[in-house]
Amino acid sequence: MASDTAETETSLQGSIIVVSDTASSTDESPATKSLEKTARDQFYTDIKMTNETKSWEATCKICKSKIRGTKGVTSNYNRHAKDFHPSEYESWQEQLQSISLTVELQKSIVENLIIELGLPLSLIERSGFITFMSNVDPKFSTISRRTLTRTILPDLYTKMLHGLKAFCSMATFISLTLDLWTDRRQRVFFALTGMNNINEGYY
Repeated sequence: MASDTAETETSLQGSIIVVSDTASSTDESPATKSLEKTARDQFYTDIKMTNETKSWEATCKICKSKIRGTKGVTSNYNRHAKDFHPSEYESWQEQLQSISLTVELQKSIVENLIIELGLPLSLIERSGFITFMSNVDPKFSTISRRTLTRTILPDLYTKMLHGLKAFCSMATFISLTLDLWTDRRQRVFFALTGMNNINEGYY
């Protein structure tokens, strides 16, 4: 079982890949802790755009050099980091690829194993599953059950709910079927199914 005090989790949030490590150290470099998806955001700060001259200027986080270029052209960002800070640049590239794969695997586990196949949430904490995933990708970081139940699944629920509301809002008529039943413990269940969703175009 994964420990809550030593687990590392990754998630995609827009243009930034967040790496949260509850056992993190105080030593933090531009290529660790949070990985931006572009060299500009990863290695530079104080990015300024000048509309009059159609140019930009940024400060390198590592050497504090001022990097300039033409507006809309970002190759200078990559060139400076790659030429003058090759180890940091290569480390960022490797971590970016590894974490992107981890995020995709985590997404597949949730969507295909837990939701599609209906496997229990405890699956992600079982030693056999963890061993299997480490064979698939030695750098894989498993999802904690807490993150799954408090963040990932609620977010998916909200997303699906908004999509369902948007779909139903387009309907002029809808046919519903209500099923009611009880289990052996006399607990009552019901299911509401939308059979047809018809709008003004009759589809």
